[in-house]
Amino acid sequence: MRKELMTLACVLAAAGSAAQNADEFRNPPAAYRPVPLWFWNNTPIERTEAAEQFRTFTQRDGYGGCAILPFGGHFAPEYLSDEYFALYGEIVREAREAGLVLSLYDEYGFPSGSMGAINGDGTPRFMQRHPEATIKRLDKFEYPLAAGTECDIELPRDGRLMALVAMDSLTREVRPLSGRISGGRIRWTPPQGAWKLLCFMCVKDGDPNVDYLDPDAVQLFVEDTHQRYYDRFPEAFGEVITETFCDEPTLYRAQGRIWTERFNERFEAAHGFSPEALYPALWYDTGPGTAAARNYLFGFRARLYAEGFMKTIHDWAAAHGIRSTGHQDQEEVLNPVSVAWRGCSDYCKTIRDRGVRWRARRRQELHRQDRRRPPRGTFLQGGILIGDQLGQAAGHVGNIRGDGQHPRPGTLYHRNGAIYQRHQPAYPPCRMV
Repeated sequence: MRKELMTLACVLAAAGSAAQNADEFRNPPAAYRPVPLWFWNNTPIERTEAAEQFRTFTQRDGYGGCAILPFGGHFAPEYLSDEYFALYGEIVREAREAGLVLSLYDEYGFPSGSMGAINGDGTPRFMQRHPEATIKRLDKFEYPLAAGTECDIELPRDGRLMALVAMDSLTREVRPLSGRISGGRIRWTPPQGAWKLLCFMCVKDGDPNVDYLDPDAVQLFVEDTHQRYYDRFPEAFGEVITETFCDEPTLYRAQGRIWTERFNERFEAAHGFSPEALYPALWYDTGPGTAAARNYLFGFRARLYAEGFMKTIHDWAAAHGIRSTGHQDQEEVLNPVSVAWRGCSDYCKTIRDRGVRWRARRRQELHRQDRRRPPRGTFLQGGILIGDQLGQAAGHVGNIRGDGQHPRPGTLYHRNGAIYQRHQPAYPPCRMV
């Protein structure tokens, strides 16, 4: 009898637990609700209207907060101005009173790193403040050589020399020559063979984003963005502002040849040898060691990227009591060595949660059909965070103003918890609880 009673008690407890979990699933606590990107989209934003919209999509539609994303050339007030922070502070106050959270989106437009130059108002704020801390590019200069004839070549002056080598196209032999440079020139007599001189320079690309591979440069970006929010709202960190969110940093910028001036010295410190002889493998087949050379260089670049950009932000966030999250561009590419990053491991090791946007083939088709910008106003985007908060949204959906009017064809909007497109749903309509 005692055994039967124990069994019955376990069944009833399980049933009660299941009912409780089902209720929580239908109406989850705020901590488990989606936290979408809220675009302040290409128009002046008024405090009263912004507060009303925040209450609408959190109270009616059930979101657990938002990440404010200023976007477009017509956005106002001025990014990071006193007026901007006063508007932002209004939403901080609304979130605190409602027991909701904000994610600190670190850019005006995207990708993260320029403070408004791309998809913002076009002003390269970071580049204007720190022109030497922006993205660098690896360039190759090539000079044909004649066997048995001394060359006397003036080397490029712009940028920092990363490698100077001679390569025999017949045998694929590579000879480092940087130790022979004198007065900005190289003099060398090649032996028999089909030799050419290869000079690899790290130069400023002109891209307005921060040098993602340089932690000192990224620290400047953090001080100009993240720290500004903390200076304004220190009491909100950890309670209302619970995380950072970086958006679409990537390595395909600078023609896919992002590099950094301290690459060689950091490589040698990590591996115990100079990478100079490896550089030709980025362009040429250098023999049996080609794959290994590329893996050394691309792999170390991925490490610098993770430690330079992601870890710098992560360390700042941890020191201020919040998490670091974000969305890596090109994360869906199976072999993204040349466009984004070597793999998940280096990226995820240095970021607390990784934000991954929801994508839909139908949405991409709609974008191709109508390449006009969305209507001015505000709209939401939803996605998924992978990490400590599985299922917490942090990516892209869509909405216009709260007037219930349709957007232009080919744009997305959100109403009553469902995701719609004017003529046909971009996703199957679903209730977001």
